[in-house]
Amino acid sequence: MFEFTKGHNGAWYAKAEIGEFMVTVHTKAWDEKATRTRLYVSGEQDVDFSAAYEADYADHGPKPRGERPEVDKLYDQLNRQVVRNKKALLAEAKQQEPIAELLGEAKMTFSRKAGCSCGCSAGYILDRMLAVQTAQGQKPVSSIWIEPTKK
Repeated sequence: MFEFTKGHNGAWYAKAEIGEFMVTVHTKAWDEKATRTRLYVSGEQDVDFSAAYEADYADHGPKPRGERPEVDKLYDQLNRQVVRNKKALLAEAKQQEPIAELLGEAKMTFSRKAGCSCGCSAGYILDRMLAVQTAQGQKPVSSIWIEPTKK
C-alpha cells in the first residue's frame, strides 16, 4: 500500500493516493519522544475566518480571550465548524479500505494541541502508537496526514 522512503534520524516517509484522499505517513525518528500516533485531517481551509479576524483587529489588534466576548463567540462557532469538517472528512476517508486498515480499531481523541502546545496543529491523538511495515521491518508511526485530493 505504501512505499516508504528513508528520511533523516531513522524516520521513514510515504505518500499514497487512496481513493479521493492523499495519505502521508511518517514513522517515528530515533530522537522523537512521541508515544502515540497523531492523525491530522484537513478541514480548516473550508471555513472562512475573515469576519473573526476583522472583528479581532478592529479595536487595535487582538485581545486576550474574555475581553471581547462577541469575538470569542465568533471564533468558537468557526472552530466548531472546523471540528465538524474534520470529523466528516475522517469518516469519509475511513470508508477506504487501506485507510481503515491503517487506522485499525484505534480510539481517537480530538485535541487542538495534538502537534504543538500553542494550538497551531489540531488533530487526533490515537490511543496507541500504530506500526507499518518498511524495508527495514516494522516501524512505529508518529504522524498520519489525510487530505482530500479534490474539492
